[in-house]
Amino acid sequence: MRQNNFIISQRFNEFRQTPLGEALETVILSAFLALLIKAFVIQAYFIPSGSMIATLEPFDHIVAEKISIRFVRPSRGEIVIFNLDKSLSHSAGISNFEPHREYVKRVIGIGGDRIAMRNGKAIINGIELKEPYLYMDEPRSDDASMNFALILDGKKLRFKSEQVFIDGKPLEKNLPSSIPLSAIKDITSSNIVQLKDDRIGIRSIVVPKGKYYCLGDNRLESADSRYFGFVDESGIEARAIMIYWPIKRVDWI
Repeated sequence: MRQNNFIISQRFNEFRQTPLGEALETVILSAFLALLIKAFVIQAYFIPSGSMIATLEPFDHIVAEKISIRFVRPSRGEIVIFNLDKSLSHSAGISNFEPHREYVKRVIGIGGDRIAMRNGKAIINGIELKEPYLYMDEPRSDDASMNFALILDGKKLRFKSEQVFIDGKPLEKNLPSSIPLSAIKDITSSNIVQLKDDRIGIRSIVVPKGKYYCLGDNRLESADSRYFGFVDESGIEARAIMIYWPIKRVDWI
């Protein structure tokens, strides 16, 4: 058996020294390093929609790095890539969101922040956030997404004995898993209202520890934390650092 193993090893080493063996080894090593880099260092992403206009345009290709995110948590204003696997364990109150899909949004709120919206602009702890990157083409002040920090699916809102019911169910049983009840400090009718489109609007929420509130720069066309709630820190994969394609769009983010 040892003799056979020795012969196999000798022949393998001889093959490695041939041009074909060297080429094959190079290809295998390159593929392994590429997978390693993609998993832990840097990755390219494609922007399919206009939710981040004008910072990121549809069909932009960007590069994001994955190292620093493991040691330094995102701060307000950074553009991050995340999935919702750790945030959405069920879909109550949420429409058309895919946990496994990667999203590119800007961090607006961090743990402890009280978030409200006014005409599409974020109000953080009572102060309007300066957002020079914000894109709003013909802003519609009557659009619910422009004035509420959170919008839930629901057809009937009712208040009874200091409890809130949505479609006959208590609020705590109608919240998506990404939104703990503790995030809604005010459960009065001044904070929770029935909207015209058969949805429930919540004016002000508080970001829990370990969670992030992420929005698109194009508030009129972005599916973001106003709809799917908070993003768990464990779901954040990378920081966007630059646009590398198309050539005319190459720039740091």
